[in-house]
Amino acid sequence: MEDTVAVVNGSPILLSEYQKEAATALDYWSRTNPAAMADPANVRKIREGTLEELITRDLLVQEGAKLKLKVREREIENAVDEIKARFKKDENGKDLDEVAADAAFRTQLKTEGIDLGQFRERLSRQIMARKVIDEQVKAKTVPPPEQDVKEYFDKIKGYIASKSTEA
Repeated sequence: MEDTVAVVNGSPILLSEYQKEAATALDYWSRTNPAAMADPANVRKIREGTLEELITRDLLVQEGAKLKLKVREREIENAVDEIKARFKKDENGKDLDEVAADAAFRTQLKTEGIDLGQFRERLSRQIMARKVIDEQVKAKTVPPPEQDVKEYFDKIKGYIASKSTEA
């Protein structure tokens, strides 16, 4: 029996799942902001944020199941293609051919400790969570009137301008 880090309405979030997601997040931050990773508080925040994200995603997936929402195979394929496209350039921005890009993608999966099937399942859960948000939250959210947006923008602009003259 594998350790769990959280239980969401009876559904366990496994330690291995959390560790894989946390490793991915930490790797991303190590590449994009290495200085921030030197602070243990930032590392702790990333780990806590990862767990919160897993819990939230699980809640959304459960809600999607209740609503009988479906994730179609084509949606997963599109998501895989979109992510694979990110591997068409190396770290220096040099274009890679299809074979090299696919190898880089598979190396990343191996680094994360998952296979293509597990990756597709993760994408399916992410797509389901997004569908719940789109259909249950965004569809019911009324955007603010244009005048309110303009007033708020002007207020923020004035605040930024006042701060830049103080320095």
